[in-house]
Amino acid sequence: MKCVIGGAQLRVFGRAIHAIARISDEFWFDPVEKGLALRSVNSSRSAYACVFFSSMFFQQYYKPGYKLMEIIFIVKKLCVNVLERNVEKCSISTSPKDHHVTFQLLCRHGKVTEVTSLENHRAAQHLMPLSTQEQLILSPAGLGMFISISLCRIPK
Repeated sequence: MKCVIGGAQLRVFGRAIHAIARISDEFWFDPVEKGLALRSVNSSRSAYACVFFSSMFFQQYYKPGYKLMEIIFIVKKLCVNVLERNVEKCSISTSPKDHHVTFQLLCRHGKVTEVTSLENHRAAQHLMPLSTQEQLILSPAGLGMFISISLCRIPK
């Protein structure tokens, strides 16, 4: 998978990650043909959040035809202020051969590259809500066709 985010979309992407990080320190990327989903479940497994970005949201979006790792955990906090003020463009790419994800940030003062190892955590798949559960779909004004946010409570 490779996606490039720039401009106002980078600000929206950073805020979405920040919102998901409030639910849990762990969240994962779920790349699909139509876009990229960011998902999170809290530690008590009582809340779930998903933010889906359509492929049209990105300047470039490429998902390979083969099956990529389904769940990629990222256990890092993101400082949204730094992302909004200093970063002009962000490129996210994965390499299943090397089992890593690369975040390349084009900042005003140079380029920063962060390489993080991937973890495939199939145990969390059962935490995703089923279609029969209540879901609330929110679409920010002007971005309705590009992004949808899904929040729900998981019954015990």
